[in-house]
Amino acid sequence: MTPTDAPKRRTRTRTRADGITIEEVARRANVSVATVSRALRGLPNVAPSTRSRVEQVARDLSYQVDTYASRLATGRSDTVGLAVPNINSWYFAQVAAGVEAVLADAGMD
Repeated sequence: MTPTDAPKRRTRTRTRADGITIEEVARRANVSVATVSRALRGLPNVAPSTRSRVEQVARDLSYQVDTYASRLATGRSDTVGLAVPNINSWYFAQVAAGVEAVLADAGMD
């Protein structure tokens, strides 16, 4: 097999319907993708001036976090499953409502 016969390596690019990616925000704010991620999630270890700059660039570009990509990258879906034998039962319906209330209080609504 000659080098020209070798299969071409495909490169993956992440695109969004509006064309704005976290990489674009990072490039325009002159910071790393990790810094953009930390800044937009409100995590520590981001200087206030950097956080403000990243947030401003994100607003200017109308950037919105891609929830599905974020869940895939972190391995977390923030989904809770509840299995009950019979949801039509008054008791299990109350249990489900209680679980839902606790999760809502924890910000998982």
